Amino acid sequence: MIIAYVPVDDRPCNLRIPLKLAALAGINVRTPPRSILGNFNVPGDTEAVSAWLVESAGEADLVVASIEMLCFGGLLASRSGRPPLDLGALTMAKKRNPKLRIDAFAVIMKSSVADPDIRKCGHRAIRASLDLLSRGTIDHLVVGQDDAALTGPHAEERDALIQYAGELDVSDSVRFISGADEIGMMLVSRAASKDDLKVGVLYSNEAAAGRAALYEDRPLRESIEDHVALMEGEIIDSPRGADVLLCVNSPDEKQSDLFLDKDMPGERDDAPFVSSIIKGREYGAVVAVADLRFANGADPAFADRLFKKLRPNDLASFSAWNTASNSIGSALAHSFLVASGKVRRDGRGQAAFIRERIADEYLYQSVLRRRIRDDVVSRGVSPFDLRDHYHPVNWAVKEELKNMTSAFFREKAGVEAALPWPRIFEVDINIHY
Repeated sequence: MIIAYVPVDDRPCNLRIPLKLAALAGINVRTPPRSILGNFNVPGDTEAVSAWLVESAGEADLVVASIEMLCFGGLLASRSGRPPLDLGALTMAKKRNPKLRIDAFAVIMKSSVADPDIRKCGHRAIRASLDLLSRGTIDHLVVGQDDAALTGPHAEERDALIQYAGELDVSDSVRFISGADEIGMMLVSRAASKDDLKVGVLYSNEAAAGRAALYEDRPLRESIEDHVALMEGEIIDSPRGADVLLCVNSPDEKQSDLFLDKDMPGERDDAPFVSSIIKGREYGAVVAVADLRFANGADPAFADRLFKKLRPNDLASFSAWNTASNSIGSALAHSFLVASGKVRRDGRGQAAFIRERIADEYLYQSVLRRRIRDDVVSRGVSPFDLRDHYHPVNWAVKEELKNMTSAFFREKAGVEAALPWPRIFEVDINIHY
């Protein structure tokens, strides 16, 4: 199988991580040259990306394509208010290769974007995608919801799109889910995963399943159900008989943000949940951990206790980044490949990948990034745009994270780390033996 993949931007979650998952599973994924994908505030070259897509369609079996990249040059660029480029490249790709399957994904803007003209541009792009779905150009469309409050302009837009999909009679071919940056890797993973995997869900706190997490507008349980359905899996009531056991370290009644909030809740007694995860391995399912107690990073006390009891390779996946849906989707994308037998649980690639996730989402996001944030803010520098301070901050992140990772795993391995954009929000980490 050859997949032509157009990411929403060049951040690791959208580019390097999906490619690494694909490589672990032996999937041939081709992407546009990084030079035309843009970077941070520089939009991708929509015409060059579109030309690449049409050229690549001849040899591809599947296209997984971001509507925001094709129309605007990326997720940030979609909020610029500039009119979207038309989606003619998808039509030309299908004409060039009629057997080509096209899975596209788009994002309803975050509810905090108030400018109605900007929102209209994004809405037009998704409606155009639904039109292509109705004509058979796009075979499957996923519409994600970027960061959202419980109410806001996004809700009306989503309802209008659902209604429009019904009018076009394509409701069975489009999914509306919470989340954004996890969708690309899920669609790449889905292409190689079994489509009948059974998923058991274990919550540290069952009551949390009925509440919406921070930046989301629907109950946690619904988000999990939607993401499992996107992977074409089935949730079952018991871990017995499951292929994947999704262990959810549930949020508190009000989820906190490890990146933005200064004061954080203290430790809680998660020893029983860790014991349940360990016992869950006895049922024969591969175990995926989604640590959702906080947004934007792992719960340090939980992660520390978990990895004192288990080795990284005892898990099929570990995820704790950004929003609840980002973590859920990433955990499923990885663990479904493992459960499908596409990724060797005892292989070096799997060992390196899961350690990268722990180093990124626990050691960096939960520990080092908070220290770096406090330091740059004390110097009058914005953590969201480092400008001239990028190089010294990047060097500090590189050196400190390398040392932290080596000390945590107590292993000899090569560790490379860098800030992919001139901000401290995300890190690009690579571990090799």
